[in-house]
Amino acid sequence: MTVSEDVSREIVCECELDAPPETVWRAVTIPEFLEEWMGIRPDENRDDDISCEIIDQSPGSQVRFAWHDGRTDVPYSVVTIDIEPALENRTRFRLSHSEGPRMRAANDNGPALRLAA
Repeated sequence: MTVSEDVSREIVCECELDAPPETVWRAVTIPEFLEEWMGIRPDENRDDDISCEIIDQSPGSQVRFAWHDGRTDVPYSVVTIDIEPALENRTRFRLSHSEGPRMRAANDNGPALRLAA
């Protein structure tokens, strides 16, 4: 069996919401509202070392969050939320949750360690 390194590690959820885009945008960018459904406020430091920060946004249409575990500055996952207007004052909502870059173990028996043996 061969496993491709190009396998997508992303979960995508799309739906149409019965609210105007402006309301949805506020819900996903105002920390107090965001905390209600994500369980954490962006840029909040918690005792369990989990943190979330806004890394990019296009006002009114997209916001991206990086999730960290406190042991590294490299995010372990990225959540992207896209919103766009739909008919009858509704909103198309798309949330994608993708895995961040994988860290290589220091002892992964790469070329340098093989030469040392």
